[in-house]
Amino acid sequence: MANKAGMSTNLGLPAIPEVESIELFSALLTVYNAIKNLGYSLDFYTGNTPISAGEYADINYISSLQLQKTAIVYVKLIADVSAGHTINLVDSGGLRARKAQSTAQPCHGYAVVGGVTGETIPVCLIGLCQSIGGLIPGTTYYQSASAGQVTPTNTGQKVGIALGPKHLWFNP
Repeated sequence: MANKAGMSTNLGLPAIPEVESIELFSALLTVYNAIKNLGYSLDFYTGNTPISAGEYADINYISSLQLQKTAIVYVKLIADVSAGHTINLVDSGGLRARKAQSTAQPCHGYAVVGGVTGETIPVCLIGLCQSIGGLIPGTTYYQSASAGQVTPTNTGQKVGIALGPKHLWFNP
């Protein structure tokens, strides 16, 4: 019988190795534990960790938001940016990045790290940005007319909602 042990994936392994030899059992048990740890890590990484209703109140909402690297694109800069700046992706000899500004240069993501013209940086297209301060939790933020900035004033392009003073759930 396979052991699911609270994971979202059935590993297809019995709870313990089913062998006669104690030496083989001992060696296989180490491998079983490594595979189970990999399964737990995969669940944590993908956000598939099973959570019971009784644990909901104990969960930190920030640490439970995980898209990981599924929404990251690496793009060459055509202008200097800082971490947290809103980013406009544009065709300029290939896909390039610059600061977003109003609706003329709409926001497509945010800079995960800062960089200078010519460097390639990771740009997050959707996810949790922790590089912007002074946010009001529960407030919707929009692309500002100021390049690379967000504002609570409705400018026509929503970029996300603040979950905390430095936590913007980014979803333009």
